[in-house]
Amino acid sequence: MPFDGVTASRPKKARPTYRAKGIRQSPERRPFFMPRVFDVSTCDTMGLWEARLAICAAFEAARKGKNGRKAAQHYLARRRLEPAALMRLALDLYNNHIGPMRACSSTQSATPLVWLKAGSGCTARTGTTHDGICGAWDALYATVSILLEVPVERAEDESALLGLLHHIGWRMPDHQRKRAERRFTAYVSFCLRGRADELSWRPA
Repeated sequence: MPFDGVTASRPKKARPTYRAKGIRQSPERRPFFMPRVFDVSTCDTMGLWEARLAICAAFEAARKGKNGRKAAQHYLARRRLEPAALMRLALDLYNNHIGPMRACSSTQSATPLVWLKAGSGCTARTGTTHDGICGAWDALYATVSILLEVPVERAEDESALLGLLHHIGWRMPDHQRKRAERRFTAYVSFCLRGRADELSWRPA
């Protein structure tokens, strides 16, 4: 009901302003500051076993005629690894598995890998080096797909993810390519203007 002929109006809430799509204002304006998420020095060394288990998951799915990339992604989702561990896993897959296996000759590609196994009993099968390369690619694409969806608050993390994509030759799922190109184009443009630290980043 109006009071003394004057109707009280509710004050409007201030909305955050966006300077570019997928980019928010400086996190210093908020009462908290998110830590780095892609700092590989903060995670424990996993060794080869984590990468090999992801490759085995992709190999077993491909052996059954299923999508090995989705199988590796489901395996990583069940593992609930931290973003820094996923970053280390991507580097391990590319440097320690894909790189050495690609250097093998055509005769060596048929060499069995004792750790690449699927099935049990009479259906058990040991994969070859070629199967290991295919499984490693599927596991790498699955890892990168998850990394591209991690919310990023620090320019250092965006730079680390950009360096990883450059290192692996910009290999990523096709449905995420356009969005990633817009995201990193905007980031590089702000870096060239010396304003990368003024912004917090998230998937566009």
